[in-house]
Amino acid sequence: ELLESKWKMEISFEKDTFLLREPIWFDATLTNPTDDTLRTWGLAPLCHVFFCIELTDSVGIPIPYSGPLSDLFRGSGFLMFPEEQYYNCFNLIDLFGVNSPGRYFVQGVYGGTFSNKISFTVVDPKGKEKEAEQSFLDAFGAPLDRPVDSDKVVQLKMLESYPNSVFAELAAFRLLQYNKFLYRFPNSGHTRSRLTGDMIGLTDEEKIEYLESAIVKYQGTRAARHAQQLLILQRK
Repeated sequence: ELLESKWKMEISFEKDTFLLREPIWFDATLTNPTDDTLRTWGLAPLCHVFFCIELTDSVGIPIPYSGPLSDLFRGSGFLMFPEEQYYNCFNLIDLFGVNSPGRYFVQGVYGGTFSNKISFTVVDPKGKEKEAEQSFLDAFGAPLDRPVDSDKVVQLKMLESYPNSVFAELAAFRLLQYNKFLYRFPNSGHTRSRLTGDMIGLTDEEKIEYLESAIVKYQGTRAARHAQQLLILQRK
């Protein structure tokens, strides 16, 4: 049975300032702090009765949710044992289309339990990052009539010209294979989908072995946290 008031939820950022169009990754952790086994539906980005993300601007005006709407039915969920945690990571741009500079506040809600509220600031890119942003827009926002081969060359050039830019992650997500993306950007929130993609075709036993290896290989990063969560689900 869902004990709404018994959950504990925490959210966090790794930094508090992001560039416009940079992925705004924030981490959410749901904990069962009780002595009972509780049923959960996990942390999916869709705002629904169990889990919701609330985003407001600097004066408290809500930013409308504009993310995916396909996850309407959560099934029967799964059980979380005492002190067990569930982790996921979200890009607020994908969910709310944060597209202007300013200060924002975000809070998570699960089954009536509110997380801590934290703020972050979005600023315009400058200098080298402004160059990288323009290069990214030129490469991935190119006219549709540009030859495909030419597009690929331009896109790869952007990635290699600005390997340390915050926009490099966006380019790599579109260009690199699952394992290559994981190796290059292990702290990206996209690593959950890259891990699951890399496991396509594996047996259940092979998936467990793969995830155990990824936890060690990417220790201290979001890739490791995602691998740990996927491993728990794989074993349920």
